[in-house]
Amino acid sequence: MLAALRWCVLLLLLCDHHASGQGLSFRTPQDCAVGDQRLKRADLACTSCPATAGGVATTGLGCQCRVNAYATDNTVSGEQGGILQCLSCAANEVVAQGSVGCIACTDASTTFDTTQRSCTCADSSHVQVDRSVTGQLQAVRTCQACDTGYEPASSDPFRCVPCPDEAMVPAAGDPCSCPSGTVKAGSRCVDNAAEASANLQQQNFVITFPNSGVQVESALFQDTLLAAFALCSDVPRNGTACQQLANLCVLELYSTNSRACQLYTQLANAAPKFVHGFADWPAELPWLLYSAGSTADRATDLAVKASFSQTEFWPVPASTSQLAFVLAAYNVHGDFLGFSNLTSQLQLCEATPSFMSSFLRFGVLFDNTCQLNLEQQFAELPSLVFYDFYVMDVGQKLYPLPVLVSNSQGDVSQRQFTRRLFVVDAVSGLGEDALSGGSSQLRAVRLAKSISLRITLDKGTSGRIFPPVLEITYGDVAYPFQAGATAQATFSVTYESSFSDYQTDMTIVLVVFAFVAFVVFAIRLAAWRSKNRALYIDFRTLVYSIIGLGEVYAGIVFWVLFGSSLYWLIFYQGQSDVTVLLSTDAGQDLFRAMLVIVFVFKALAVVYLIFWQCNIDIFFLDWEIPRGGQVSVWRPYFIVNEWNELQTFRKTHLGFQLLAVLFFLIVADAESVATTDPPDVCCSKAGYHHTLRFAIASSVYLAVGVAQWLFHVLYSHFFGSKLGQFVDLCSIANVSTFILEELYYGHYIHGRSIHGTAETNVLEMRAQLQKEEQGMATQRGLLPQTDDQTFEMHIPMALRQQWNNVFFSLLSEEQLTHTTHSSTDPGGEAALRGDSAGAEDRSVAARATINRFLAAFIDHTFRDLDYVVKDKFLLASLCPVVPDTNQHGVFYPDSGQGFASVLFYGNEWLLFTFDLMLFGLIDFLAESWVAAAVVVYVVQLVLIKVREVAGEANLARKTLVDSRFLV
Repeated sequence: MLAALRWCVLLLLLCDHHASGQGLSFRTPQDCAVGDQRLKRADLACTSCPATAGGVATTGLGCQCRVNAYATDNTVSGEQGGILQCLSCAANEVVAQGSVGCIACTDASTTFDTTQRSCTCADSSHVQVDRSVTGQLQAVRTCQACDTGYEPASSDPFRCVPCPDEAMVPAAGDPCSCPSGTVKAGSRCVDNAAEASANLQQQNFVITFPNSGVQVESALFQDTLLAAFALCSDVPRNGTACQQLANLCVLELYSTNSRACQLYTQLANAAPKFVHGFADWPAELPWLLYSAGSTADRATDLAVKASFSQTEFWPVPASTSQLAFVLAAYNVHGDFLGFSNLTSQLQLCEATPSFMSSFLRFGVLFDNTCQLNLEQQFAELPSLVFYDFYVMDVGQKLYPLPVLVSNSQGDVSQRQFTRRLFVVDAVSGLGEDALSGGSSQLRAVRLAKSISLRITLDKGTSGRIFPPVLEITYGDVAYPFQAGATAQATFSVTYESSFSDYQTDMTIVLVVFAFVAFVVFAIRLAAWRSKNRALYIDFRTLVYSIIGLGEVYAGIVFWVLFGSSLYWLIFYQGQSDVTVLLSTDAGQDLFRAMLVIVFVFKALAVVYLIFWQCNIDIFFLDWEIPRGGQVSVWRPYFIVNEWNELQTFRKTHLGFQLLAVLFFLIVADAESVATTDPPDVCCSKAGYHHTLRFAIASSVYLAVGVAQWLFHVLYSHFFGSKLGQFVDLCSIANVSTFILEELYYGHYIHGRSIHGTAETNVLEMRAQLQKEEQGMATQRGLLPQTDDQTFEMHIPMALRQQWNNVFFSLLSEEQLTHTTHSSTDPGGEAALRGDSAGAEDRSVAARATINRFLAAFIDHTFRDLDYVVKDKFLLASLCPVVPDTNQHGVFYPDSGQGFASVLFYGNEWLLFTFDLMLFGLIDFLAESWVAAAVVVYVVQLVLIKVREVAGEANLARKTLVDSRFLV
């Protein structure tokens, strides 16, 4: 109770605290500066500067004195708080060095600027002096010359610094002048011979930024190019100058028209090669270019062993495969900054450290892409750093890796592998506009828009890779950045392997199976032609041949497609050390083609199936004999309606199928195995691979389908199948079913009641069924003492002719009636009234004729039109052998309910694989399981509706039952 009371009191206190409005508004120095105020550090509130101050300091944290005034309290002017007191200097005075007071500017060596209130030396080679040698503040500022070998510092007018080159000597007005025979190049002195060899022109200093349309006379090139070449040409070479010369070439993207690259190439060609065993590495020079046409990423002898163990850079378990990339860094002046392991240095997109370094795990397909807000990303421009790219092998040896600049300037055909790269260049764009002139300022920034690391597996040896290639695409943006300016940046890692063997093997498999499919279909075609007595190749035969052959081939290729995708899924995700790589987008062309081929032929087969099933011949034979009156029509009509409901019934439920597949793929996260990550990597945000997605989707789809099929088998075994129930219903209704799916081939369901009649009441029917259960009645089979009710039927030609005569005569009468009405009543009024009574009478008569004819045929009434019932031999069961029916028809007992072939029920595998291939194809295009499921469901609804409407129309037409009675 006491504890509960304490919690209530605490809650009340919290509520009271919230209601009292306590808390402080969040303010930054920039927020305060908007109102010409500063941010007080003590209470983090904005406050105005005193009237005696000159305004807010640039940091926004304090106040500052106006021009030519100084603070009396140094701590206040240092932004520590309090009241800032400023004192102004006299008319001929300026603020002394250190802002400690005022000092007169009346000495003859100085010049006073009344507008700027500044005091400078009359001789620019002199420095200003405010204090005596003892440190006392003088009354008057003076100027004096620096010692020999020194000059005024550019950043501090009170200090002398050494001349940048020891060879410099004082000259008229210049304390650091180059001696005779030399010329000043930036901050160095170079001899006239080096200048002549460089042969530099003003245009050699112009840097072009093609994306932004900016051309700059680069201050960097003006100050350093000649000196870097001259010092690198010396004997011995100045190593730092050589590095700087190489950097200048890199800044021009290795352009063959760049003078910096031409000068570097001149020195490199004259130098001996074969440093560290590399034929393109010039002695005493940085290695910048591979020889033209180099295959540095392909040569087998350059394969290196990937580092799959713990290193000093990556303390990871020895069981993981970690690539050790190393960067050698240099600044813009050529100074070596040291080695560092590669983590995120080449990535402009910010992310978590674990993600940005996850690409180092061997086998991870990595992609870090973002849209940079340039103003935010480069609020402070980064230093220009150059990198040489290496990989460390298991022997702790550095192996140089090639770099390919995809948009190098100059002659594109001469692009070649290079060695050095940079990420952001905010230095070379500093200078005057080469077109319009103007002040020297930063006018453009160049950055690596796309960096792609391509790693190729050496299939000849496990755990070996070819030298990875770093491909870079640079872009540039005008500076200052426009408000809201953005740029896309990408860093990606891809793995490749030679899939030529796989594609060759798959091509051979497809060709072999094409031959197998042709043989299988040739046997099927021969049987089909026998069933239709097709002596010539007509249009119907041609269509059947194309679609049938395609269906057989698609059925075989489906298993090739599924098996190959499952192979990649198992062996890629199941490997401990990556030895199997996934194909790239280009390598999936064959897989994509196979997927499309299977789907197209499956789709054609489904369309043909619906067309074929909606044109079969079917008739329901009523065995009922009138007893003192008319026979009820409701029994055969009831059977017709039951058959109508069976036409689109399937063994699997599509809704459950799709929901279960989505559950396992998305909710149970089975889709995670379809990523391009190795199995123990989870944080690289790698994308999905189409082959793996098809493998896991088809596996789950097949598994759910098999589960439904097993359930259907068990349910049918214990509770009976719908087709078996239909056969029983025919026996109870005393109605047989006569089906011709081909001209001379079909199925017969013997539904003749063993009790002689079905026109009974409920009590009599119950008594009849009880007799059957007790074995007191004869068996239902067509032959005495048998239970065979379903048969495969090969009919004689005479039966087919008689069947056609009845229907053709009925059709002719309808056409004749229609023609008569059209000629005697052009207005169509009689046609609208119709001759429905006559048409119905003719239909009833035709139905009665066929009923009597088929009943007589089944009862062996016709001497010249008969049939025999016999068992099918094993060969006839395995191969579609058609018996001779010239003398009589042949009935084969069919315990497998073969008549299901004219229903969706008997074509479940075709429909199931069509759904699966449609699901896979939509996911391949949209990469969405949900979209694939929706499309499959909608397409199946359309197909079912078409099958229902067309099937019902065919049923009414062939059974001579009024369509109004089909519900």
